[in-house]
Amino acid sequence: MARITFNSTDIGDEAWAEIHFEGNVLKRNVPRAIGNIVYPTEVMGGGLRKIVVHAWVIKQTRVGLESYMRDLPAALGHELATLSIDGEDYTNCALESISTDGEHYTWAIFTCTFSQSVSED
Repeated sequence: MARITFNSTDIGDEAWAEIHFEGNVLKRNVPRAIGNIVYPTEVMGGGLRKIVVHAWVIKQTRVGLESYMRDLPAALGHELATLSIDGEDYTNCALESISTDGEHYTWAIFTCTFSQSVSED
């Protein structure tokens, strides 16, 4: 479990993250040659890093839980910000989506997906 914040807002009481990378790769078949030519990501300008954060939160009452889940998108914001996972910072991230895996009486498990453009500068 890690402490994860976005835009200086804590995400859940406990959270963990999965980091995925999709590079821009150009692949070209070469006639009468063995294999393909694959151009690396710096030729194409980088790629996209997706950071999926799974979190859970516990509140004292059902109303407190509903209030937290309702206010979470506004608290995280819709502009580019820094996502921090145990002190490791990912700058210029954008909140892509929030989904809940089910709300119970006083606790909930939810998923936040963030995107970051990665360039080979």
